Amino acid sequence: MKRLSLLLVLFTIFNCADEPLEPEQRNCIQTTAVLAEATTNFNAVTPDNYIELCNAYRIALQNQKEFCGDGSGNIQTLLDGLGDCTGTTLPPDDCTSAQAASSSAATVYLNSPSTERCNAYKSTLENQIIVCGDEDGSIQITIDGLGDCNDVGTSNGFAMSFKLDGSQYNQNNPSGNNEASSSTISSSYPSTEYILLQSRNGLFGDVEIDLWIKRDDLVANTTYDVNEGTDGVTTHIDLIDLRSTEFEYTISGTVTIDFVDSINKIVKGTFEFNSGINPWSTDSSNMVTEGIFNYVYDVD
Repeated sequence: MKRLSLLLVLFTIFNCADEPLEPEQRNCIQTTAVLAEATTNFNAVTPDNYIELCNAYRIALQNQKEFCGDGSGNIQTLLDGLGDCTGTTLPPDDCTSAQAASSSAATVYLNSPSTERCNAYKSTLENQIIVCGDEDGSIQITIDGLGDCNDVGTSNGFAMSFKLDGSQYNQNNPSGNNEASSSTISSSYPSTEYILLQSRNGLFGDVEIDLWIKRDDLVANTTYDVNEGTDGVTTHIDLIDLRSTEFEYTISGTVTIDFVDSINKIVKGTFEFNSGINPWSTDSSNMVTEGIFNYVYDVD
């Protein structure tokens, strides 16, 4: 059976000569490279070196989870299986390792897109199909969504970035990361049917964007119109500007889903819209342009 070398793929990701990275991105890539080596060593474990290699593997997994996240839960599954490394747990099965590899490659690629990292990510997904299968076709859909990896888009390390009336905002969710909200807030958007992507300029910030995406709309390369009529009905986006005492509502705009990884629960895309205050006000509309988002969703 064909098996992809995890160490080779992640070494490729780590050594790509790309643009400078933010510290958090460097930490994620570095821990991914360490995990690749620890995984290779642990896959060749013997009774004599089990405790030593298991502990090294366990620490590498913990660091990977801390710096890169674990939206799919695969890393925690591996950690649970290892316990405290005093037992006789066998190395992880091929499928679990393949899932962890694609999850790590996805995190590195989406935090710092490049053609090389995109191709490495595709390779881990292709290997996952070989090792684990793809009964519902979702992995192949993700591969197809990556295309030829020549148009990888952009990411600046923030969950959401945009310009509001020409001023640049780079924001994460209220907790400071790129995880979708655990609640959709409004009863008009039940969590079984929608995900909520929030961004705010700090925990007590005064500029917030809320993007509700209908789960049925999580399809790559699709664009959805947003306006006052989509509020509470389907995929919708709102601006909350606490610098003003007036209520904001979305007049018109679009949300585009560029990429969806339904296995590792990642969605990224772009948006633009104009938002106005109550109709009886004479104030002009706010313009939100050049919006990009990059989130993980359904995080346990």
